[in-house]
Amino acid sequence: MTDDKMIGVLGGQDAAHPIRVPCVLIVGRSGAGKTTLIEGLIDRFREDGLAVGVLKHTSHAVLPDDVGKDTWRFREHQANPVGLLSGDMLTIISRVGRGSEDEGARGYGRRSSLHFLTSWFAGVDLLIIEGMKSARGPKIEVTSSSAMGDLMCLQDPELMAVVGPYKMDAGVPFFYRDDIAGIAGFIRSRLEWLRTYRVEP
Repeated sequence: MTDDKMIGVLGGQDAAHPIRVPCVLIVGRSGAGKTTLIEGLIDRFREDGLAVGVLKHTSHAVLPDDVGKDTWRFREHQANPVGLLSGDMLTIISRVGRGSEDEGARGYGRRSSLHFLTSWFAGVDLLIIEGMKSARGPKIEVTSSSAMGDLMCLQDPELMAVVGPYKMDAGVPFFYRDDIAGIAGFIRSRLEWLRTYRVEP
């Protein structure tokens, strides 16, 4: 995405609410190397003094607590969210729901849109989201393929860059997977823009 195209997606009738913290979505097929890239970015940003949060999206069912435990019982009584504090670790369990097509961005319910989800990460300098390729938001796609046709977000106007082992011209900046410094620098150069990025609520 060129700077002109990036600026273009900020406006519009359906883009009236700012994301509450700067965030970037790292998307790609399973096994492409998303998690490894994110690990490298976390280390690099922390070396630069940035506070980084990460949100992992999964399509698999994950049980946040054990059936019968206190937090489970509170949730069964429809408390939402439910928190668990142990030592210096705080766990928050919140049911966000899916919603219908007209409730949020591209099929994500209003309470699972970026506008809502980023509100849980107030105070970080950057939120990295692994997954949520169908959500509205700035994306970097990681690929292990040399074929441009294998890119999932090639036609997405919010695609910022492509990361992979084989050079390709997808109309956006390309980075090799081991170029952590280059990718981190690219994201840092757009932090101000990310702070003002606008999506639906």
